[in-house]
Amino acid sequence: MTGEHIRWIKKIVSHSGDLAGRFRYWYLDRQMIQMRDGSDRVLLQAYYGTQYIDEPVTLKLEHGYCTVSQDANYKATTLTDLAGRVLERVFYTEYGQPIIEVESCFGDYDGDLDTTDSAATDTAGACRGSSPTGSCRVLDTDQDGDVDGTDYTTLNALVSAAPSPPTNRVHHARRASPVGNIFLHQSLVYDAEIGDPSFYNDLATHTTPAFAPSIAAGRRSWPPG
Repeated sequence: MTGEHIRWIKKIVSHSGDLAGRFRYWYLDRQMIQMRDGSDRVLLQAYYGTQYIDEPVTLKLEHGYCTVSQDANYKATTLTDLAGRVLERVFYTEYGQPIIEVESCFGDYDGDLDTTDSAATDTAGACRGSSPTGSCRVLDTDQDGDVDGTDYTTLNALVSAAPSPPTNRVHHARRASPVGNIFLHQSLVYDAEIGDPSFYNDLATHTTPAFAPSIAAGRRSWPPG
């Protein structure tokens, strides 16, 4: 399907455990703006800045919104939730292999993902109601401006599924960001499901962690190593 400046591509992953599935990636010109799963559920939506083509500044992920901090080379370095808490920090090897340190996760109201978090969204919970503020903003999981029964159901599921350390992602969680960010080195899209080696998508080129930096299609590429 194509349109004026808009296109999408489909990726099918099989025989890869819980990384398997069908994914669609939507592009506006050269910027990847949205990713959906096989059920047409939005897993990621990107909002870009004005300084650089690869400058995502805010992401809507499967379980909430976050802001992206970048260094001078536009590498994503931290993700921060709406309450100002760092979700994860990203470090890189010389050629861009991400090393991700998880700090928190979506739906974490008080520093650990447990029944206290879901209780805060219950009928008599501390965060129940419209226009949540402060830490309560992270419990508005569907970002509709209130904390209600829908958020309570979502939080209950996240708490029940949370391992130790907690994470609330199913896909894209094994060799990349646990909360679902795929914009990493130079804010290029990191494709963890390809396998070993994984790839960065650099416009019309793909770079792999198995080799040293290369020049491809007129643009420098940084394969993780």
